[in-house]
Amino acid sequence: MLKKYKTWQELQKYLRTQNTIEELASFADKKGIKKNPYSIKKSGFLIQNLIEAYICRDMIGDKGFYPVINQTDITLKKAIETLSEPQISKR
Repeated sequence: MLKKYKTWQELQKYLRTQNTIEELASFADKKGIKKNPYSIKKSGFLIQNLIEAYICRDMIGDKGFYPVINQTDITLKKAIETLSEPQISKR
């Protein structure tokens, strides 16, 4: 079913309509890992991003992985911000 999505944007949009965090938590619970709603609430966005990134990699390859995973990369965002600032020449 996921093969019909040709770009990471389309695939990520679809994945965001799915309840992947809850499905992962239920799967883990069945395997003996107790569900922790506090941790899911605290880290849910990052977990969701990782799930989406790895699914995009499986379906589209690295061209789907990096744009998704980089959405939550704080270091990358800071580097882009720093490099975007006007450089002041010190003479």
